[in-house]
Amino acid sequence: MNIGPHEKDRDIAEVSARSDRGTRRGGPDALIRMGLELALVLVDAAEAAGNLALGRFEHAATRCAQAGIPIEAVHAVLRDGVDAGLAGPVAGSPGRRTPRDQVEPGVLSDFLEALNSVVARSYAN
Repeated sequence: MNIGPHEKDRDIAEVSARSDRGTRRGGPDALIRMGLELALVLVDAAEAAGNLALGRFEHAATRCAQAGIPIEAVHAVLRDGVDAGLAGPVAGSPGRRTPRDQVEPGVLSDFLEALNSVVARSYAN
């Protein structure tokens, strides 16, 4: 499994954890090390989930292409779906902010561009 650019950092953390077995493992250093190791696990899980979701999305786009649905319609539905998903207020959010308010500028356009490129690739095949 490809775990991304942080793979080297994970190897360093594992070697460091193994070499410290004979020393005192309590204290802030051990907690920081544990926190970093857990963060790497979460990044791995998020990456795997993202790859799975994109694979499913690409499969759906391929089926749309095979069914003869115009690519423009798929792009429009994709844009509308992302807009609808980001329009509602976030539960428990102070001031009832919408998810769109919490997304950094440019991230949404990069996300849509990535999804649109998956659709275009599916239609090119």
